Amino acid sequence: MKIFHVAGGGDRGGAKTHILALCSQLKERYDLTLVSLRSGDFSDSAQAAGIRTRTLFSWFVPYDYFRLIRLVRAEKPDIVHCHGAKANIAGLLVKLFCGVTVITTVHSDYQLDYMNSAAKRYTIGAMNGRALRHLDYYVTVSELFKNMLISRGFDPHKCMSIYNGLDFEEKASPFDRNAWLKASDIDYEEGDVVLVYGGSGGVGSIAIQLAAAVGAIPVAVVSSEERGEFCKSIGARGYINRNDFHHWGSDCDYLDADKQKEWLYSAMKFKKAIWKIVGEKKSPAIVIEHPGADTMPTSIFVCDNNGMVVICGATSSYWASLDLRFLWLGQKRLQGSHSATPADYDAFVDFIVKHEIRQPVGKVFSWSELPLAHKLLHEDKGAMGRMVIKIV
Repeated sequence: MKIFHVAGGGDRGGAKTHILALCSQLKERYDLTLVSLRSGDFSDSAQAAGIRTRTLFSWFVPYDYFRLIRLVRAEKPDIVHCHGAKANIAGLLVKLFCGVTVITTVHSDYQLDYMNSAAKRYTIGAMNGRALRHLDYYVTVSELFKNMLISRGFDPHKCMSIYNGLDFEEKASPFDRNAWLKASDIDYEEGDVVLVYGGSGGVGSIAIQLAAAVGAIPVAVVSSEERGEFCKSIGARGYINRNDFHHWGSDCDYLDADKQKEWLYSAMKFKKAIWKIVGEKKSPAIVIEHPGADTMPTSIFVCDNNGMVVICGATSSYWASLDLRFLWLGQKRLQGSHSATPADYDAFVDFIVKHEIRQPVGKVFSWSELPLAHKLLHEDKGAMGRMVIKIV
């Protein structure tokens, strides 16, 4: 990932410490450039810290902004992270003219900036207040500033806090996985089996990592050996090639006993394939389901007693027929999942950060390639991981 950090260049105290500490750590993992819109102590200190630094300073601010836009177009960073009023205005211009994602760190109450200068307060201060409204995400240096933004109408889901002068050398406290799951109201035991359909796809590839991170046993269902090996590389215990089975869809006419036995025989072979991967007769406590009609009867059948089938899509069809006896006799649960509460989102982001979970991206398509991406999905030739359409 390529990141630009843009600072006004006059940063001092906690703001300076924050920016230099953040950039010093990020440069170890990412392609990072710090752009300073002023020469002097700040840019000198950044270079002394080993941070790749570009200084754009000409005493004519519009020209400096023009040079920054040209630089962003040439270097094509994935993220531009701004610090301070001058940088925020630059960030808005970069977003408008380059279409890049722009983040800003809020180091102070922007309405109180430049209180000692009416000229600056009603020019750069006012422009900063307007620019902030149009940026993509906001990092605040305290909960106080985060709550301030939210109270002024900023989207709470786009605001997060990282404190000034954060010590990156300090060891993080051990993550208590069971306490987190209990606090999130998730009924879970370590070693639970999680069956994931479409394990190499966008939903499946993140579900496998989440399951593995909490000590569960992910088993993937895929359409090829290549996709299965990919699933194992990201944490699956094993995989089942769905093309080895032919019982998909409804379990037939309930009046035809022979067809029911045929369906049940194949479904039982599928269940035994799960047991073989797990190493014991242990059925899935959770089934991650999104094909819908083709797989729902099997999902309900193989799910363990008191287990749960979670469905978040229906790619084969949303008209599903199944034997409800397996649902009620096993006291199983069919749970729809489409969104979450703000608290759920916060907990999820916190969890993936703590466990360093990354969403695999198989292929990025341009906007003009959108029909091709849909065609590949329809033909089951989609890339492994998430397929992404770049809009701009």
